[in-house]
Amino acid sequence: MELYPIHPLADCFPRMPGPEFVLLKKDIRENGLIEPIWVYDGKVLDGRHRHFACQEVGVEPRYRQYEGTNPLGFVISLNLNRRHLSESQRAMVAASLENMQSGRRTDLQPDANLHEVSRAQAAELLQVSARSVATAAKVERTAPAEVVEAVKAGNISLNMAAQVAEMSDEEQEEVAKSDNIKEAAAKAVKKHRQQSKPKTGE
Repeated sequence: MELYPIHPLADCFPRMPGPEFVLLKKDIRENGLIEPIWVYDGKVLDGRHRHFACQEVGVEPRYRQYEGTNPLGFVISLNLNRRHLSESQRAMVAASLENMQSGRRTDLQPDANLHEVSRAQAAELLQVSARSVATAAKVERTAPAEVVEAVKAGNISLNMAAQVAEMSDEEQEEVAKSDNIKEAAAKAVKKHRQQSKPKTGE
């Protein structure tokens, strides 16, 4: 079984939730791989979950080379049409695309078909506002990794993550170490708001 690494463009999109991946493996085990896995530049461009599922259940994968000139547009089109990503998740994807060639993502080197993506372009491609992309970029820089991953997975909103990112290191750590990030973030935001309210005289 030939193993390809995953293309960074594919990894911009959130991973499939565990229960969905279990169902995917069951389907591939019983029916084989129906939809081929797209490969570009020697890496899996689309279908990384099918790629991993085939490895885990011992089914020989089928690969198809992408020979177009717009791999970024190809990947975005497939994912936006196939997956039901929230606005917060799309903003995080857009921030990742913007970061790729601004020096913060060194795993993707530009080539003739991978041009620099500005914030405005990333926002348009993912159908979100540039302001949302800016917020997502700030969350990626300043929020705990656990909170960032929770937004990407669709477990908490970008707005909530942005509020957590404004908290002290101690407050962020308390949220990050929780087994339930969504519940912990909501409690922390509520507590932070109450503490921030100006005190009124009796």
